Amino acid sequence: MLRSDPFATQAITLANLRLPRQADASKIVSVENGDNDNLVITVEHSKDFGKPDLFVEGPSNWYLKPANLMYQENDKAVFSLDLSLAPKDINPLDSELRYTLVTGSTGIEIKR
Repeated sequence: MLRSDPFATQAITLANLRLPRQADASKIVSVENGDNDNLVITVEHSKDFGKPDLFVEGPSNWYLKPANLMYQENDKAVFSLDLSLAPKDINPLDSELRYTLVTGSTGIEIKR
């Protein structure tokens, strides 16, 4: 008789809860060109959830650092994304980017 391991089941359940879940693009309020090779990204995010981190993934030939939180107020967080290592011949506003907003141990994945 095959029995399941309750510890393994619990570990898998907890790991699944920590995976980024899909969210609709309405969570990204705006993405705009900033100064000096960066994007300014405004995200819906309540301060009640704590300080967020934003990771942005571009096409395979892009190298991006994590976005820097500039400020957070009420239900919005504003980040600056350094584009100095991204290809210069591509407009980032025309590219498909994947955003992962992380607070604590939970993440939300947003495509735009």
